[in-house]
Amino acid sequence: MEAGPGPASRADGRTNLQIRTLLCERGLLQRADGSARWSQDKTSVLAAVYGPRTTLGRKEDSEKAVVQVIFKPKSGTYRYNAPGGTENQYQKLVRTAVQGVFAASLHPRTAVQVIIQVVRDGGSVLSCALNATCAALVDAGVLLHNMFASVSCAVYSTGSLLLDPDTSEEQEAQAFGCFAFCATGELTEQGYKVVTSQGVLISCVHGCLDVQEYLTMLELARQGCQRISEFAKLSLDKVFS
Repeated sequence: MEAGPGPASRADGRTNLQIRTLLCERGLLQRADGSARWSQDKTSVLAAVYGPRTTLGRKEDSEKAVVQVIFKPKSGTYRYNAPGGTENQYQKLVRTAVQGVFAASLHPRTAVQVIIQVVRDGGSVLSCALNATCAALVDAGVLLHNMFASVSCAVYSTGSLLLDPDTSEEQEAQAFGCFAFCATGELTEQGYKVVTSQGVLISCVHGCLDVQEYLTMLELARQGCQRISEFAKLSLDKVFS
């Protein structure tokens, strides 16, 4: 499997393994405990976090906090018409990612609610939603075991692979995947740096590909998440500098 040309040269001039321009803005919503807007060129997602807050009734867990996720597409309709499925599927994936890093046992009988609003969808919207969610959780001061980063990949019938595909590239791909990896900090002689773990937090793939293609996609996604984690650290450094 190659990271060579796809079915055509990328319309925006990027190389196949190049991620679109990243932008992260925090603290945009005053009524939320934390919020962030994550943009990758023409894709922009706003995430708001509320909690941990006391919850009542059947949604309460006496041993840990409950994570609730609401995913709202730009169109406002229930079904989200994109490679990868519906709002309900996206909500489950985001909830799984948050549950994988959130110190929920420290907040029994409470709930953390994440509301995600797609502002613009230019492709790879689920990975943008995951990145926005992580940034919003940090902005809210929610205690996490690790941060996480996400990136999408597309595979073509030629065997070539693209990172961070836009809408047209998703539609032309043989297979499309969204991945998320935990990001941990390490103190080195050069200073504090972010390292993406080998273990995958989220793996959601649609389409046809063999095992070797999947493993190659997974490794390139991990490398892409490393770059996104480094950007997220720089973005966070600016907030506290």
